[in-house]
Amino acid sequence: MPRWSRENVDAVMKFYINLVHLISEVSWANIRLARSVTERDTLISTIQKNNEDLEIALAKENQLTEELHERDEELRHQVEELTQAKHDWEQTFQSIGSPTLILDINHRILNANSIVLQKTGKTLDQLIGKNCWEFFHGKETISPPGGCPCVKLIHTKRTETCEMEVSAFGGIYLVTCSPIFAIDGSIDRIIHIAMDITEKKNAENALSEVIQKLRLLTGLTRHDIINQVQIIQSLHSLCSETSDLSEIQEYVLRADKSAERIQSMIGFTRVYEDFGVVSSGWQSVHQTIADALSEVNPDNVTVEIDIPGNLEIYADPIIRKVFVTLIENALRHGERVTNIEFYSEAKKENLVISCSDDGTGIPDEEKEAIFTHGYGKHTGVGLFISREILAITGLSILETGTYGSGARFEILVPAGKFRLHTG
Repeated sequence: MPRWSRENVDAVMKFYINLVHLISEVSWANIRLARSVTERDTLISTIQKNNEDLEIALAKENQLTEELHERDEELRHQVEELTQAKHDWEQTFQSIGSPTLILDINHRILNANSIVLQKTGKTLDQLIGKNCWEFFHGKETISPPGGCPCVKLIHTKRTETCEMEVSAFGGIYLVTCSPIFAIDGSIDRIIHIAMDITEKKNAENALSEVIQKLRLLTGLTRHDIINQVQIIQSLHSLCSETSDLSEIQEYVLRADKSAERIQSMIGFTRVYEDFGVVSSGWQSVHQTIADALSEVNPDNVTVEIDIPGNLEIYADPIIRKVFVTLIENALRHGERVTNIEFYSEAKKENLVISCSDDGTGIPDEEKEAIFTHGYGKHTGVGLFISREILAITGLSILETGTYGSGARFEILVPAGKFRLHTG
């Protein structure tokens, strides 16, 4: 038997009841007007039949009501299941730890999880309907960026992934786009998940840089040691060719100097033997300079650190050696230094960390040469290696002071390599 709606049941019952009432009224009226017992008995029989029909109708109503109740219960359970499924899906969607979007096939945003809203500072209403590429890759973008996985997905109809820079999030992300298919097999929507791999990429780049620096430094050290060994061998030959003790003594002293240089070069390798052992990461600038200062004896020279305590830069931990070198350089070469100051300032989208002193300064013709290997009184290795350490994570250093007024070293930190820690 097909299930009736409540409206159908009510209509049927109303019809039966009205019909029975009408028949009853007519029947009793006929009884009163009946002229013979036969007519009366016939009417009574009709009334009894109508009452039986009414009982059948009432029984049918009860059956239909019970079926309708069962159907209501079934629908209620289905609604509860759908509500729970929607809740579970929403909780799952919001609990994804990476920025996640739902897009239509035209790249328009249909939904975004809480991570997206946190990172962009936007409300969901501000995002819905926007082109994802326009919003997340810059307003000046007029089409999806090259390599966009959403574009590939439309053609391949399978999950596509690529690494790309997301300007709205300020970093490099592994973007994965997966299709959601309609019943007819066409792509209905797209799940767009962006996983932050900025630090991973920075670490990979830093490791690549480290390998290059180690090769460079190892080659330089090997070359310098070979030169000193050749000098010692030449002096040994000269000693064997003369019997003049004063000459022999001079050759031996010069050979000792070369041996000392070799010893110094080998000792210098300790500075860079830890490159890459500890991964690059966010370093507190103020604390790093304070740690560097603890390795140096400034005597009567005042060292000021005028840098916010929550300022951090992305660098190799060995960057401490850079600040040690800058302090030692001022103490050793500044001649009349009484004050060394570290401070930071913003220059456009970059950060500049400066170390200045009130010593004699550096002549203009030497400002670049001091960073070359082997330059100066102490071989120039300190500033040379400092530049190499900074370059590991994309930082650079220049000397910009005024000769006669003091030296000033400026470390340039590009955008994305510094932050104000809020944790």
